[in-house]
Amino acid sequence: MTKKTIKKIGCAVLVAGLLTTMLGACGSSNLKMASADQNGEYYKVANEFAKDLETDANIEAEVLETTGSAGNLRLISGGYVQLAVVQSDVAAHAYQIASDSEKGYSAVGALYTEVCHIIVRDNSDIYSVADLVGRKVSIGASESGTESSAKEILLAYGITEDNAILQNLNYSSAAAALTYGDIDALFCTGNVGMTVLKTLSEQTPIRLIPVTAEDLDRMNQTMDVYHISVIPAGTYPGQTEDVPAISVVAMLVASDSLNNNTVKKVTESLLNRRTEFVQTTYLETDQETSFIVSNIPIPFHQGAVDCYEEKGIH
Repeated sequence: MTKKTIKKIGCAVLVAGLLTTMLGACGSSNLKMASADQNGEYYKVANEFAKDLETDANIEAEVLETTGSAGNLRLISGGYVQLAVVQSDVAAHAYQIASDSEKGYSAVGALYTEVCHIIVRDNSDIYSVADLVGRKVSIGASESGTESSAKEILLAYGITEDNAILQNLNYSSAAAALTYGDIDALFCTGNVGMTVLKTLSEQTPIRLIPVTAEDLDRMNQTMDVYHISVIPAGTYPGQTEDVPAISVVAMLVASDSLNNNTVKKVTESLLNRRTEFVQTTYLETDQETSFIVSNIPIPFHQGAVDCYEEKGIH
């Protein structure tokens, strides 16, 4: 299965999906893991974790480049992959609206905290989310976690395609568009200190738009999965002050077709590599072992539950 095939989800994927579903059901050690665009953190994290799985649990996992969180959930619920990295808010929303037969996946654990960066040029007259009315805004690639978070934040202020120009651009395209003035702002949900944003800020003076408790309250009226974290001063070139931002959790989910023992091994490997995952963020909340089971909005796979109970993690 090629990367382009995964993105298009064509007829060939249906055949591959039947095969991977059968492999997952019988507990095979050959798994497929959905990540995101190869320029993003999910792809990097998934590849590192795949190496850990092979070393720790003798499980081979092929990492697939995909469109992002929303696409990943469709892939795993359809039986095309057995593991996926997704944003917690995307998982929560999908789980709420799906029927039991459409779900087919459960949580393994939290990886790290992600923050929704809202970036404008330093000389911009945009200072709040409300100022984005009538502006050209990149909300991330289609089906990405960034798109989901951006739409929720904008919707909290009544901003939609009817009163703003919303564009689906990936990280690199959005950064270039902001630099050249083709857009007024961009959303980018990811770890604190994202390489693409550091590179952007080194080339173009930028400013981060802060969020408030009011922003958080507006968003959590429909889905109580958002929090506020602080992007520390100095994270990005030119950033002289702490900036509060909406945050979510990057989490690992597993297909319900995987047997408990396989998922237990996956969970054990995740626990063994906590230090490496914590290094993807500067946020202190990620340092505690209990973080791995915190702020997870969907049920855990029984294999993960068995592992946490055995380790005394609650």
